[in-house]
Amino acid sequence: RPLLPGIKDYFESVEWEQRARVDRMLHAAVNRSIDHTIEHVVGREIFDEAMREFMDAKKVVSDHCTINSRIVLACTEDGGVVPQADRSKCYLSDAGCGHECLDEVFPFQS
Repeated sequence: RPLLPGIKDYFESVEWEQRARVDRMLHAAVNRSIDHTIEHVVGREIFDEAMREFMDAKKVVSDHCTINSRIVLACTEDGGVVPQADRSKCYLSDAGCGHECLDEVFPFQS
């Protein structure tokens, strides 16, 4: 969804560029490290197969939980607040919301 004009202006400001510079540097370093680990430790073929499995599982969950409106977050798309009783259970604050639907699709097995 679009940003409010004041927020958009801030993200285009010199102040934001200075604040975000170190975060971007860290992000780039982490990406290089992950790429190196994939190529030289895990192996590209093994990683790609695991990623395919993950993306397939993610689609199954999305089809079951999101498309069927099984997960209800704290805010609507237009920024309205959803009453607590109507929201999906979350692990903490707004993290891990919809875990019950995920567990229906992929039950925990020990």
